[in-house]
Amino acid sequence: MLTLCVLFVTCAMGCQPGHEPAGLQCTPCHPGKASADGDPCEECIPGFFAPSVGMTSCSACQPGRVSHEAPFTSCVSCPPGRVSIDYGSSVCRDCEAGQYSPLPSSLSCTDCPPGTSASTPGSQECQQCDPGYFASRPGSVSCSACGSGTFSGRGGQSVCLSCIPGRYTGNTSAHSCEVCEPGFVAPDYGQTWCEKCQAGRIAPFPSSHSCQDCPLGTFSHVTGATECTLCDVGRYSPDTGASTCPSCERGEFAPNKGLPSCLLCQEGKFASSLRQSSCDVCEAGKFSGEGAVLCTACTVETQSFLCAETRFNASLINPVVKQVDTFVYVATLGWLAVSSVALSVIVWSIQRSSSVMKKAPSEQSDSLLPHTEELVDVELNPPDRESDELPTIVE
Repeated sequence: MLTLCVLFVTCAMGCQPGHEPAGLQCTPCHPGKASADGDPCEECIPGFFAPSVGMTSCSACQPGRVSHEAPFTSCVSCPPGRVSIDYGSSVCRDCEAGQYSPLPSSLSCTDCPPGTSASTPGSQECQQCDPGYFASRPGSVSCSACGSGTFSGRGGQSVCLSCIPGRYTGNTSAHSCEVCEPGFVAPDYGQTWCEKCQAGRIAPFPSSHSCQDCPLGTFSHVTGATECTLCDVGRYSPDTGASTCPSCERGEFAPNKGLPSCLLCQEGKFASSLRQSSCDVCEAGKFSGEGAVLCTACTVETQSFLCAETRFNASLINPVVKQVDTFVYVATLGWLAVSSVALSVIVWSIQRSSSVMKKAPSEQSDSLLPHTEELVDVELNPPDRESDELPTIVE
């Protein structure tokens, strides 16, 4: 009777915390439930748990762990790509696009680094950008294609590189830049096409970034040329970067290919037409000066050293010119003969005068001797004083 009474009194007074009434007895709360004041045990709500029997309260799940279904005896970790940031969370939240969570029980998501992206929520990792694509900012949802004139040769790039001079790309998402072919150039960085060399300029090698002027004596008349052409004979090119070779003027010639200037015809030769590779020789009986277009016939007025080579070519000289030349030749010989005789007479006269001058003093001395003897004779034999006449001195 006493035992029953004690039990009845206890039951009447209520159960201890963590227990609940069960008939005339108090039983502990099962795991996943709790009773704070001995009332009937209550099930933990989502986000909380009671891991053992007789729990007086349910505990909140820590960040990174959740409890979302009965029995709430424990919390489970959020899987990679999902997180819970608060205490008592009942569900894990997916990482947003552009973020990732690589480990379980993560408290927060991390932005994808530059060069990578996460296109779907709940990503466990970020994907590298493919070659030809880039992601410049963290947390990128997708990678962007490289624009024209740029490229990305490797994956995971945060920027695209510009094509260097001599290379180009006209497409987007390029893995590499293409080489400009000979005859074409790309002068700047980031070229989307190659430019043709203009006439008079060439690009002989691939990957050229500038065109070269054709040198003197050469030309290029087409665009996109890879080599210059030598000016033909009879033509010349005085400047670099020429697209044509002008013809030599009359009186000039160009004997070889690739000359920067034409040459003047020498004396005795002529060039009567344009674009001559050599000068023609004046025919016999004609002459020409330097750079002559035509030859001039030799006449009396034009007799000079220019006609000397043709003067005695009797088989070819014009009859009129022949007679004139013969007359001039004979006259010249006669003049030389007369001049020689006159010179001989002058020399003889000078020599004769010199001989007479040397002989004159001696003869004068001899002529004076008889006079002296006569004077002596007069002194020795004086004349008669009475005579008034003086002796006559013979001279």
